[in-house]
Amino acid sequence: MGGDHMTVEYKAEFINLKVLAEDRSIVICQVRRRTLLRNMMMKYSQQVGIPANLLLFRFDGKPINGTDRPFMLGLEEGDMIEVYRQQTAG
Repeated sequence: MGGDHMTVEYKAEFINLKVLAEDRSIVICQVRRRTLLRNMMMKYSQQVGIPANLLLFRFDGKPINGTDRPFMLGLEEGDMIEVYRQQTAG
């Protein structure tokens, strides 16, 4: 009965993402593939003590929105997200 069963690629529900700040510090964030990235953004913001509305998150050079979900962006285990502090006028 050997080789006729189908192989299903298993994708873990949780993935770890690396959030890289401008000072080169890295924070590892664990997220669910189908959860809004807003949750990760808020958690990161609290951890670094910077209001979330002052932070810009990017993956592969493209802005990430709080309404995006990891699977929609093709995020995989160990992917790097860059975070920048928005320049405030004044």
